[in-house]
Amino acid sequence: MTAASGKLTGPILTGGDRHRMVELWQRRRSMTRSALSVRLAVAISGLAVILVPAHPKPVPVVITAVGVLIATCSPARGGAGLAVLAGIGGWFACYGVHGSPPIGRVVAFAVVLYLLHSSTALAAAVPVGARLYPRAAIEWFLRCLLHLGIAGVLVAIGYPIERAVGGRGSYLIEVGGLLGVVAILGVIVWLFSRIPR
Repeated sequence: MTAASGKLTGPILTGGDRHRMVELWQRRRSMTRSALSVRLAVAISGLAVILVPAHPKPVPVVITAVGVLIATCSPARGGAGLAVLAGIGGWFACYGVHGSPPIGRVVAFAVVLYLLHSSTALAAAVPVGARLYPRAAIEWFLRCLLHLGIAGVLVAIGYPIERAVGGRGSYLIEVGGLLGVVAILGVIVWLFSRIPR
């Protein structure tokens, strides 16, 4: 993509990406159920990112699908980041910056974005021929529940406040509050990581 024109000037899939996809297809018979299940979770989450918006636009859908394909075939290649960015762009293209989408779709979209990112990270740690121990899968699932629970608490706190002010909240205050929450959670995670085990 060039800075002057803002248009795509090269292929979205590089030669290395295509090589990894071909290699994955050739090794499909040796893929364990664990690796297949994790990559299936990536694909389903990516599909949900496309389908949750009420009226998805073609360009974000195509870019999101490419990102999901890369994330599924080669999780460490950054396909999830492309899919997340394209998905968010498609969300704004669908509802606009100042739109008021249904709260159910907002929650569902946030959940599938998180699951896409988290399942891709897990898939990157599970090679095609490796087994995922049940304990590791359970710990991943519990961590997802913890993160989604924290997000749910924040939504439960913020949504009534937004309703109380009639949707006239300041974007600057909202962004500042979001950064503050991220900073607090980051400090908590950092402190927890320093606890001797």
